[in-house]
Amino acid sequence: LSTHVASLKAIFSDKQARGTFAQDIMDGIVSDHMSPDQYELQAKLSNGKIVDCAIRIPGVPARIVADSKFPHEGFEGLRQSETEEARKAAMAQIRTDIQTHVKHIAERYLIPGETQTPAIMFVPSDAMYAELHASFPETLKRARQSQVVLASPHVFMLIVTTLQGLMRDFRMREQADRIRNEVALMLKDVRLLGE
Repeated sequence: LSTHVASLKAIFSDKQARGTFAQDIMDGIVSDHMSPDQYELQAKLSNGKIVDCAIRIPGVPARIVADSKFPHEGFEGLRQSETEEARKAAMAQIRTDIQTHVKHIAERYLIPGETQTPAIMFVPSDAMYAELHASFPETLKRARQSQVVLASPHVFMLIVTTLQGLMRDFRMREQADRIRNEVALMLKDVRLLGE
């Protein structure tokens, strides 16, 4: 147990490891709920930037992009703050971190005609997501104005499930059109046979 706790501490103290941790959670949600032809992990965009996940929607050329972010330092500072001053400093850091991540996502990944708006900023903790909604509504509002929405694992799972339903409906409509065409051809053959 102490080995696992030590390895978790190592993950959370290293920014790159935390990013990989967040990305692994997001990748797991997507791969568990979608077929491989519906999404691309580490997708390269036309501007050369690589987004963590791009989801394809049938019949729509622009993809939905999602990038995993983990603004851990500010939340850790908020959790450990013992004075009002320390709490305010941690909250300021969280605001700055979120705004920086939102700006990067909007600038790097929102490409007209290639990607859909809004982009998704994946926050790998439901507790952090709840804290953001409770304590930082203005920051989230500014993110939405920048065409970036934040999603926790549960919210992201709902988004993916909804998209999956839309894709299934699209395939059913596509099949219904084919069936109608085949029935029309059959009716034509029956009429010709009758003649």
